[in-house]
Amino acid sequence: MTRLSELIERLNRLPEQKTRKNLNARVQSLTTKVIEAHSKLIASWRVRAFVQIVFPNEPFNGTAKAVRAASRQATALKEKLQGDFNEVTTEGTDKKVIRLGERAEEANDGVFKFWPSLMQRQIQPYKALTNVATMHKLPGSATLTVIMQRLSGCYTHPPATGNEAESIHRDLDALRKSIEKLGLEGEAGQFLIKAAQGAADPRELFKDEVKSFFDDQKLWNILVVKTK
Repeated sequence: MTRLSELIERLNRLPEQKTRKNLNARVQSLTTKVIEAHSKLIASWRVRAFVQIVFPNEPFNGTAKAVRAASRQATALKEKLQGDFNEVTTEGTDKKVIRLGERAEEANDGVFKFWPSLMQRQIQPYKALTNVATMHKLPGSATLTVIMQRLSGCYTHPPATGNEAESIHRDLDALRKSIEKLGLEGEAGQFLIKAAQGAADPRELFKDEVKSFFDDQKLWNILVVKTK
């Protein structure tokens, strides 16, 4: 009878054990998702700090906004589970964890998707000019070519370290300054130097010497029109 009683007691505990096992599996699954989101948020915030070394005037608001939203959502989820841990099994908790993952993706996109366009905007105006400088073997063209090669190899992915970010920042600065050392002469040369610095007067494009130079060298595609 004693053994039968023990067997009955064990059988009665089976549903409780199954429930506990299922609960543990669910908690582990949710924890894994939260940890993944947290890791991605931390990584995105770190990279944001690096890219701001290169582009100090760019706030990268998408990443900052996503990180702040994730922080609020994580706090709300924590308070909810502290109030009643059984909430871990609800659909509402599922949705909150999913939203954390979405904020992590948004934070990631805020730097990784935005970075290439920023770098392209910086490098593109110099590509045709570098080709012209190399073709005519202008003074400083070799240095300009080396800088362009380094930069063209790093605009796909943002810097992963502070040192890398500092290096890119120095190269961009050197790229802008290198235009002044190309030995460009005449009105066309001076216009190109000013244009590279963002200070050219577009009315100078109507001058015969400048217009002829752009026609001959096929440089019209390097110009980008902006309004103040």
